This record gives sequence, C-alpha cells and structure tokens, in this order.
Amino acid sequence: MHRILVPLLILAGVVINPGSGARAQIRTDSLKAALKLAEASHDQKNILSTTRSLADAYWKNGELKLAVTNGERAVDLAESMKLEAEYLGAVMQLGYIFDALGDYNRSTELFFTALKRSEMLGDKKMISRSLYGIGYTCFSQNNFPKSLEYYLKSLALSRELNDTTGIAGCLNNISAVYGSQNDTQYIERYVREAIAINLKMKNLHWVTINYGNMGSYFVERKQYDSAFSYFRRSWELADKIGNASQMAASAHRLASYYVTTGDPGNGLDWALKALDICNRSGLKKQMYETAILLRDIYIAKKEFLQAYHYDTLRYMIKDSLDLESNNTLLSKLELQYQLDKSAQEKRLEEQKRLAITLIVLIILLSVIAIMILLYLRHRLREKNALLEKENLEAELEFRNKELASNVMSLMKKNEILSEITQRLIEVQQKAVKEETKTAIEHIAGDLQKSMEVRIWDEFELRFRQVHTDFYDKLLQKYPDLSPNEQKLCAFLRLNMSNKEISELTGQSIKALETARYRLRIKFGLSNSQVNLITFLSSI
Repeated sequence: MHRILVPLLILAGVVINPGSGARAQIRTDSLKAALKLAEASHDQKNILSTTRSLADAYWKNGELKLAVTNGERAVDLAESMKLEAEYLGAVMQLGYIFDALGDYNRSTELFFTALKRSEMLGDKKMISRSLYGIGYTCFSQNNFPKSLEYYLKSLALSRELNDTTGIAGCLNNISAVYGSQNDTQYIERYVREAIAINLKMKNLHWVTINYGNMGSYFVERKQYDSAFSYFRRSWELADKIGNASQMAASAHRLASYYVTTGDPGNGLDWALKALDICNRSGLKKQMYETAILLRDIYIAKKEFLQAYHYDTLRYMIKDSLDLESNNTLLSKLELQYQLDKSAQEKRLEEQKRLAITLIVLIILLSVIAIMILLYLRHRLREKNALLEKENLEAELEFRNKELASNVMSLMKKNEILSEITQRLIEVQQKAVKEETKTAIEHIAGDLQKSMEVRIWDEFELRFRQVHTDFYDKLLQKYPDLSPNEQKLCAFLRLNMSNKEISELTGQSIKALETARYRLRIKFGLSNSQVNLITFLSSI
C-alpha cells in the first residue's frame, strides 16, 4: 500500500493549511509586521499569539531555527503571564517543532509536560491533545504500537468531548499507523469516518488525502473500480481547491492505477501530467517518484531512449534531493549548536544568580548572628535558670540510678530469702514428726509474707522519694486502680521487664502479662502500637 500521509492535525487548537512558497512568505512577512506593531504597543497577548503564529509559519516553511526561537519565546511569555491554556498550546507547538527537527527526546518531554499540566488542571480537551502529540512523536520514531496506544486514548477522549477536530485527526493518523504496519482490516472504517467528519468541517485538503488513502487501500484489495472512484474524486477535489501538492499526488496515483490495471497509455498521460505539475510547483520529491514511474512505463513500452531520459532525470533530482538533505542536516546541526550554546548561557546565568544568592544569604546570616548575640546578652538570667533546671534533672537522673540500684538490691534480698524459704521447705519434707513439719511450714509462710511486705515497703519508700507525684497523678486520672495495679505501674515506670518484676515480687510471668493486659484496658489503650511503659512515662 502507498505510504499514507499523516497531516499534522492538532497544534493547540490552531489549524493552518500550508500554501505555496510565495503565499507562505507573504504570510510570514505579514506576521512579522504584526509582531512589530504588538511590541510597539506593548500588547503582551497579541505578542504571544503572533509569536506562536510565526513559530508555526517558520516550521511549515522548514525554517526550524526561527521556529524554535519563536516557539520557546511563546512558551516563556505564556508562563510569565500565567495563561495556562496558552502555555499548554505553546508547549505542544514546540513539541511538534522539535519532532520535525528530529529531537524526539525533547518533543516527547514537551508532550508529557503538557499532559501532566493538563491533568493537574483537569482540562480533558488539552489532555486529549497531549495524548495525540505523544502518539505523533511515537509514530515519527516508528514505534507504531505505542503510537496506536496514545492515538486510541486521544480518540476515546475526543469522542467523549464530541471534539470533531480531535476525532478527525485521530482517525487520520490511526489509519496511517495501521497502514504502516500493513494491517488493513481497520483502515477503511477509520478513513471513512474521517472523510465524513472532514467533509462536515469543510476541510477539503484532508478529504483529498483521505480519498487517496482509500483508493490505495482498494488497489491492495484488487477492488479496482472502487479504487478508481476514489482516485478520481481525490484529483477533482485537489484541482478544485488548487492544491498543487495534492494534484501531483492524485495524478501520480491515477497513473499508477492505469499501469496496474493494464492501461499504460492512460498511465503515461497521467504520469506526464503529474510531472508537469511537479515541475511548475517545484515539488522535487514527487517529481523524483514520478520520474521513476515514467521510466518503468517506457521500459514496459520498450521505448528505452525515453526510459533512459527519465532515469537520468531521476538521478539528477536525486542528487538535488541529497543536496537539500545535506543542507537540512547542516541547518539542524547549526541549530543544535545554537541550542547548546543557549543552554550553556542559561547555565552560566544560573550560576551567576546562585553566587548572588549565596552572597545575600551570607550577609543575611551575619545579620542574624549579630541579632542572636544581642539576644543572648539579655538571656543570661534565663541561662542561669536553665542551668538550675539542668542540675535538678541531673539530680533526678542520679536518684533514678540510685533507685534502680536499690531495686537490684531488693531483688537480690528477695532471691536470698526465696532460697532460705526453699531450704525450709526441703527440711520440712525430710522431717519425721508432724509437729516439726507444721512449725517449719508456719515459719516459711511468715518469712514469705514478711519478705513481700518489707520489700514492697522499702521499694515504695524509695520510689516516692524520686517520683513524688506519680501516684497522685495516676490516681487522679484513673482512681479505680487497685493497690497491686498501682505497684505494677510503679515497676513499669522504671522500665522494668516482666522477668525483673517476677523476680522481685514472686509473681509468674504469665500472671504479669495478664495484669498488663488489664491495665491497657483500663487506660483505654486499644492500639497495640502504643507502648505501655511509654504511656506511663508521660504521666
């Protein structure tokens, strides 16, 4: 299938049909004059709109250096004026220009910038345009699966918004993607819908392209009557609107059609007509393709002198095209150099601003330091009070350490008394007389009770000396705590583990875990992430 043309449909909602070179130059000159008037009157909005139009005109003319310069200026103007819609449009316009330049990293970055910004704003129409732009630059890189993915997303959103411009553009380019992948099953459906929309919009230039694409599609399917109908309509419409490029393309398609269907006479007539249009309009690339077709026609007719003539013409045009390609590459390299130079100048300017910022910061810090010194002179009394507070805290820390030492001592005493009790029990078991066993049992029990009371009394005395108001605050908040629960709170306030409390009180670890669980319920600590010891330390 012939390569399907991909019109650049969407450029921030502005569609500009390219004309002949002379008309394009007139339009560029008019825009430059309009820009001067806007700048003279300091009309920022008109400066912005005219700059964007100039960027588009330069891009259409192939003057990419001037297109980028004006495109970047439009982006900066829109951002400084805080005009979100104009900013998004200018960013996407610049994305298309960089795509034409072949800088796909930059174009992709710009389209994604527009996508993120439009999503933040919730602007669905601009989201659709951004998705379209990403699909466009993916197509330029022959990444057809990704291109199709983004075009389909844009199409779905355009249909949701009933955006006919967006729908038509997506349909055109989706059919181009399928054509590039030689997947013809969806082409007819998409191109037909594009034709209907473009006719309704009276966008005859795109209808001409659509007709040509449909004709090529039917040639591949060998449905020659349908193909001829579309090729003929494409020619008539191109001739009606006076679009030389499409007239040449349509004539070339008809010539190829006649050659394919075995009518070289009509094929030759249409090929010569296409060549004449190309020659008059300076369409060198189409002239090159038509010269190849004419060479092949004359070879089929066995008129080798004429075939040689058009083959020579093909080589001459090819050399010219290669020269233009080299010049284009040179222009791109020069433009890239200018862009790199501009980026370097921006970096130097940033470094200069950073140095100034650092100097200002140093001066500001010096002023702050002087103010702090003056302030500290008036805080000497507060400093003395702070030192006194620190001394009290140090003393409290010392008492806590002393209390911890006493607790360890009590634990040791408890251990010794427990050992004595255990030995008495062993003696009791070995005693023969019941009177002796009973006496020893009473002694061991009294010793155990005395041990618990004395240990707790001694611990509580020392604890109150250090944490004087702990019990008062605790009971004020939770008055229904039992004495045993108060004791457990005191142990936990000292960050003692279940094992340490067990050794001190003789309670089992399981019993202590149950007691701690009941405490959590009373304190309302349903969140298991809240530590009980930390909670008690805050009281």
